[in-house]
Amino acid sequence: MAMTSPSTERPTTVRLHPWIFRGVVALAAWALLAAWGFAATWSPDVSESYTDLALVFVSYLCIVTIGLVFALGSFARHSPDPARDDDKASRGSFHDWRSREIEVGSGHQRGSHVAVDILLAPAAIAIGMTALVIVWHLAPAAG
Repeated sequence: MAMTSPSTERPTTVRLHPWIFRGVVALAAWALLAAWGFAATWSPDVSESYTDLALVFVSYLCIVTIGLVFALGSFARHSPDPARDDDKASRGSFHDWRSREIEVGSGHQRGSHVAVDILLAPAAIAIGMTALVIVWHLAPAAG
């Protein structure tokens, strides 16, 4: 994404909107449910199946992700920066937040670009895992 120069017309903020945290949690839960979809059709004939191990590993990663998001959201919520007046803006509507400039590492980006950057990877994992489960369920019917 292209960085934008700070403008005096648009207010800036350093805070993420709470809906971003909720989106990451929802996408991680979706990926977890999709991963457990593989266990529903796993062949019981296989004596040494590693399905349980893989599901435990994926479940662990998703639970850790959800825990980290809750911890970061709680930290962001309970540590206001008294030097900045724009902290109240992150608690406003998502529509207002996404049109604001967000301070990132080396410049500013629109809030909508920041939301896409953050939510793109978890969404790709959840959608990809769901597609794989659908193909997995349809593959025996084709053969």
